[in-house]
Amino acid sequence: MLTEELVVDARLPVGPAISPDGRRVAYGEMPGRTIWVVAVDGGAPPRELGQGIDPKWSPDSRYVYFRTEGQLHREPVEGGGRRSWSGEAAAYLPLADHHTVAVLSPDPGESDPWVWSEAAGRHRLRLLDVRSGEVYTPEVFQGRHVAEVAERPGGGMLAVLTQESPDPGDLRPRLHLFDPATGETRELGACAVPAGSLTWWEAVDGWHVAYVATTPPGPVGGNAVLDVALTDGKHRNLTEGLPFCPLTLTSGGLVLVADGLDAAIHRLDPVTRRLAELLRLTGQAFWLTADADGATVAVARSEAYEPRSVFAGPVQGPLVRRTDTAPELRAIGWGAQERLSYRGGTTGWTWTACSSCHLASPAMTARSPWSRSRTAARTDAGPTSCSCSITNPRSGWPATATPSSCPIPGAARVTGTPSRRTAPSAARSGRT
Repeated sequence: MLTEELVVDARLPVGPAISPDGRRVAYGEMPGRTIWVVAVDGGAPPRELGQGIDPKWSPDSRYVYFRTEGQLHREPVEGGGRRSWSGEAAAYLPLADHHTVAVLSPDPGESDPWVWSEAAGRHRLRLLDVRSGEVYTPEVFQGRHVAEVAERPGGGMLAVLTQESPDPGDLRPRLHLFDPATGETRELGACAVPAGSLTWWEAVDGWHVAYVATTPPGPVGGNAVLDVALTDGKHRNLTEGLPFCPLTLTSGGLVLVADGLDAAIHRLDPVTRRLAELLRLTGQAFWLTADADGATVAVARSEAYEPRSVFAGPVQGPLVRRTDTAPELRAIGWGAQERLSYRGGTTGWTWTACSSCHLASPAMTARSPWSRSRTAARTDAGPTSCSCSITNPRSGWPATATPSSCPIPGAARVTGTPSRRTAPSAARSGRT
């Protein structure tokens, strides 16, 4: 029987990080602050590494870094020989030279506990030399809050995201480049708000920096992937008009998106600069992480009948569950569930679920019935493909809807007539 204690005390994985060589995944666990390491191929059970949060790998995959209050730690992946450095690290990133860690932390004594924005403290970019323990603070981005850093693959240049203040009401984020070797900086302009998930990726014209933010002009709306080519420094929306919601970016130009009730992994195409779907994931997904070349991934995922677990494997699948932090929940007899269905408001469209391909709401993948021509393709269960399509007979609003066609018996159909030429009350089912 499901009890309050089972719900509150269930242990769930958080913040998985795959090693650059793609062989292991480090992850945290809540409640609690335990760091675990598990093999991607399942060759060994998860092993406890220590107590802390926010695990990250060294570039050579030999060490796992993690934080505790007031300290940064580095532990060999096989255990033993831990090294620790004192000092606050609100965020950090081990760099490719193997002996430097970029650390974000406030100046000592600058916070005011009675003023929220001051108590948070503006973070400065610092460089920790793990050989000597010395910390160097470059004189860059003065007066701004350093929110995030990302190193170009192979080492060298850092992309740096700064804000006017840590106060969420006064972000005004900007993007910069910083070379730790020379101290040189370059401005890449203002970002959409609130910017995050900073990532380098390589297109045919060279290196780009991408990030996730609210779709411009904001400040309210779904997420978008914004891309900056170093050749011109312009910020371009790569997901304009697409029906899903980008969540996070990671190495190899990979993008985790929420798509209706499910998720998917996409890759940024180096030629078209558009997103190309690689793998659909049933249910919710969090914290996509990839190895150095984006070939092997790990992600935390939950389904209607399954609690959150870490799944890992090739980026095009299959991903295999590698954690089982709440086995007690498997003894619960869950009630029958049905996927959310959708009925249009002002448009008069009515959807009927496809009983074979489990396309509960064509609106989620058919990209809205009021567009000119869209195709839904879903592989949740049953057949390996479904070509349900919803096509308007002419541009603009049709006088009468055409039925969808699907070779699978019992497939979805669309019926109804738009009542007026106005935008529908709900564009699609799913998250924004």
